[in-house]
Amino acid sequence: MFNLIVGNSSGDRVELVMDRNSTPRMALEEAQQAITGGTLHLDGCALRPQDLDTPFSELGVGARASLIAVVKGDGACA
Repeated sequence: MFNLIVGNSSGDRVELVMDRNSTPRMALEEAQQAITGGTLHLDGCALRPQDLDTPFSELGVGARASLIAVVKGDGACA
């Protein structure tokens, strides 16, 4: 088990206690966070689409981690 902060670039945050065999997709669903049109970061590192279904144990999380969805708005500069 570990503590996971799930949030987005708007500042919404939820803290969950997750099993290390759970996946980022499961955490996002539990926290009711949408990631459409955004980039997902685990402890500051961008995740690839296939990482959504990879257990946290294989992604190398410690006792605490953060999973943040960063959505680029239409008016944002590249």
